[in-house]
Amino acid sequence: MKINVVKDSGVFAEYMGRYKSQVDLMSQHHRKVFAIPLTIQFMRKKHAQCKDYEKYHNMIRSGDNSLLSEAMRDFSKYLKGQYGRDVNAALVASNKPSRSRPTQIRRLGYCWAREQKDGDEYPHYHIWLLLDGSQVKSPFDVVKWLNDRAKAFNLALFYAKGAKRIDRKDPSLYWSLLHHISYLAKESSKDKELVKKGSNRYGASKLRPPNDIEWKGFTYESVRKQIQKQGRFFITQELENDVYRSEEALLEDIRSSIPNWSPPSVITT
Repeated sequence: MKINVVKDSGVFAEYMGRYKSQVDLMSQHHRKVFAIPLTIQFMRKKHAQCKDYEKYHNMIRSGDNSLLSEAMRDFSKYLKGQYGRDVNAALVASNKPSRSRPTQIRRLGYCWAREQKDGDEYPHYHIWLLLDGSQVKSPFDVVKWLNDRAKAFNLALFYAKGAKRIDRKDPSLYWSLLHHISYLAKESSKDKELVKKGSNRYGASKLRPPNDIEWKGFTYESVRKQIQKQGRFFITQELENDVYRSEEALLEDIRSSIPNWSPPSVITT
């Protein structure tokens, strides 16, 4: 697959393997997956909602990722519990009809990468949240409520734009999401010197597969059928050279990098 990295930057293959596994596991649990890109950084000044600034300041300066881990545990617990009730209460307060069934999130998948450029006082994190696409259809409520909770850790949470909704039936949407997530795996801006020895510069959730696995990945045949039915297969719609309007064009591009390549039964990265 094509990688979404800046010019002259390599990519960490181990990162992408971990990220892809979480997307695949979420897709095994849910027919549709909603992915939200975020950026999180430690605020220079103490926020009024942060009651334990010294603790969190020491954590972010420690060189490990303990602060992010603590925040992600809080986010996960909140999304699986109070979040749906808060969304409904906000609808009622604004005189909008509440949902007959409050949003219910059963699991949270995520991928993250830590970066710190020369001269930056603190690291920042790029994160993709992976949620049940039948329950979450817009990023804005999730970002709004998580940003409020992030302040308790003296963290600022930003929506990076470009949320993606993928479906087991559409291989283009799946590969487009992996293309965008691959930005986290770029080698540039990774703080090799500032990270604590033994700590990671990337990470992901630890989802487990369902008991009954209905979806096992996209086969080459599924891509061929999409081209025949829709007239195209894309990795990212933003770049015309990543839109394939025939199977021959896709094969030609693949073989330009891998001579004599032949279609496998299941596409891999």
